[in-house]
Amino acid sequence: MSDIREVQLQFTVDDAGEGDDLLRQFEDDVADRDLGTTSYQPAASASGRAKPGAELVGWVSVTLAVGKTVYDLLKLAGEWAERAKRPVRVRIGKDVDVELPDSTAEQREAIVQAVVARLRRK
Repeated sequence: MSDIREVQLQFTVDDAGEGDDLLRQFEDDVADRDLGTTSYQPAASASGRAKPGAELVGWVSVTLAVGKTVYDLLKLAGEWAERAKRPVRVRIGKDVDVELPDSTAEQREAIVQAVVARLRRK
């Protein structure tokens, strides 16, 4: 698992204008926690998994900083799901594509732990 350097996340919002603010806030959170650097891929490359009335924000790629783990980033993504009351989709390589739902902290932690365990087995 230590060789994972990039994780992709996808958010949904009520309107496209909200997306720019969301991306800026997420970049700030990643920087505040020294998790790594972010880059953005437009929604055109995203699959159409948004619910009716919701807009996909595209993919945000996070290149993890040395010493930071996927667990740290997944925890932040779970906090975002709770804050936004919307799921956050996470993609790690070709093996992991999971949604962190707006659910209880315990439920999100179980998902995060399952993803980490799966990556350790690889």
